[in-house]
Amino acid sequence: MKALKDVDNIEVEVIQLIARVFCRSRAGSRDLHKLLETVILTKLEEVRKTPKILHSIGYEFETSGLCSLDTLKALKKEMFHLELEQDVFK
Repeated sequence: MKALKDVDNIEVEVIQLIARVFCRSRAGSRDLHKLLETVILTKLEEVRKTPKILHSIGYEFETSGLCSLDTLKALKKEMFHLELEQDVFK
């Protein structure tokens, strides 16, 4: 949880790992869950720069059902926009 609180210095790969472990283990406090979602939303622009990580986080949250609808919508919106951009530039 300490790493998540340092939002400015946390790497997107670490966010991805924490999301994967949290969603698969289903272990963690409500505070951890809120903090994780807040960090993801705060760093969404940076996460978007690495499509593989964006899709991974979105997949983990969607399949686990451990994500608020607002966060899931934000992730899906970014994935959709990314796919549109990739289609346009092909």
